Amino acid sequence: MSPFFRSHQVSYTKQINAPLETVLAFLHDPPALMGLSPVIVNVVVDPKDPTKYTIQDTFVMPFGYRTTITYTAKITLHDDGMRAESAAGAGTRTVVRTTVRAISEGVTEVVEVTTMHCFFLFLPFVRGVIDKAHNETLDRLAVKLENPPPA
Repeated sequence: MSPFFRSHQVSYTKQINAPLETVLAFLHDPPALMGLSPVIVNVVVDPKDPTKYTIQDTFVMPFGYRTTITYTAKITLHDDGMRAESAAGAGTRTVVRTTVRAISEGVTEVVEVTTMHCFFLFLPFVRGVIDKAHNETLDRLAVKLENPPPA
């Protein structure tokens, strides 16, 4: 392992006033979940492998420069959530493990543990983008599942 690359792990937790089955079903729809992200602008499922995705993010770099990056991800579904592994270029890799558990009737806790690995000078920026995007995605998930459209 290069001394110039560092790994860092963060955890995000969100309580959602929705049944476990509802939250889990949404997590098991990766394009819908990624559609809640403030940075993801496009998601394409590999027609030959439904666990592989090509994703485009748009975000503002330091000094106000807006950029779009394209990267790949592999998403595996689990009985209690999902796992996403991505390679975003320049040696940047992430692994996200999201799990759900019922904490009371109609209330579900979502726990996301994200491990990022990147060039040490990029780490504060990568962490900032991930923090903002993942917290906002969880907030949007809660709003969506707690306020379903009328039937």
